[in-house]
Amino acid sequence: MKILNLKFNLIALSFLFSVFACEDQINFIADPTVGNPNQFFGSNFRDKFESLNNVIYTFEFNPKTGGGYEFPDDSRIDFYPNTLRVPGDTVPCTCSKVIAKVTFIRKQKDMVAAQIGTNAENDRILVSGGMVDVRIYCENVELELIPGSKYSLRLSMELKDFKEEYEMFYGDEKDFGTVWVESDKDPSIQDNVIFSEWETRSNSDVTGILCFPEKLRKVNCDYFVKMDPALMTKPCVKPIVAATGDTILFFTYCVFKNLNAVIAPCCNNGTIDEICFPLIPIGEDVVYIAIGKGINDYYLGHVRKNIEPNELVRIQTSKVSEAELKTFISTL
Repeated sequence: MKILNLKFNLIALSFLFSVFACEDQINFIADPTVGNPNQFFGSNFRDKFESLNNVIYTFEFNPKTGGGYEFPDDSRIDFYPNTLRVPGDTVPCTCSKVIAKVTFIRKQKDMVAAQIGTNAENDRILVSGGMVDVRIYCENVELELIPGSKYSLRLSMELKDFKEEYEMFYGDEKDFGTVWVESDKDPSIQDNVIFSEWETRSNSDVTGILCFPEKLRKVNCDYFVKMDPALMTKPCVKPIVAATGDTILFFTYCVFKNLNAVIAPCCNNGTIDEICFPLIPIGEDVVYIAIGKGINDYYLGHVRKNIEPNELVRIQTSKVSEAELKTFISTL
């Protein structure tokens, strides 16, 4: 029998496929350098797919006087004077200019492009009102907020879309990608995201949500999906790829069509040939996607369907151009 051999590297549960033959049977070969046989992590997977991320904004400001940026949808981010430091220092940064790089994510297509989902602790699902990944550099040294400092994040939104349940979350990197943790670590308190109004640089009035993060890097304003465990299931997918002689790194997500949510897998369910997601509501309209990068080429597979109990969905993948892949992501 001809066999397609794959090295399974679980990152956002991603997979590393080493292809040697021409039949679509898949063997997942565990990486012996990783302790957990069910989850493998490749810390550089976002670098591999960096060219897909089209939601990064770069700007400069003087950290002594503060600065900010207005995004195309009239959202804003603002930094206060003397609130940044070099890690380990006890005084504000002395650079006259810093460079801020902000990954700005509002919709499912942005999440997939940036390879970041809305998984929360304890396998819960979040609906996102918007998220950022903030990196600030002084002469190539990444800075941090001085303890007790904060910055402001305003995300444009109409009042009809605002929910009192919105909370602020910080991103925590785990084996399969980002997991969101409540910033105040208290699910009974929901007072760190408020509805607000501000004026744009063109003197237009904008409404939206306002929060004050006390950490840089990943921040998300979300609310939990209300779930009945009796009406939930853990679906699994199995990517299929024809032999190409290529070595392919894949990541996979479950994209919700009726909620602003994208979920990364959690585990392989004790098997070696399928990838499973945390609990998802039965009947939910979703798109399962698998995106891969070989030595030179991209690969894509996707299946849209309503979630069924205990389902295993096979995703046939094929070679695509980068332009074709970006076009597909833009439709999510």
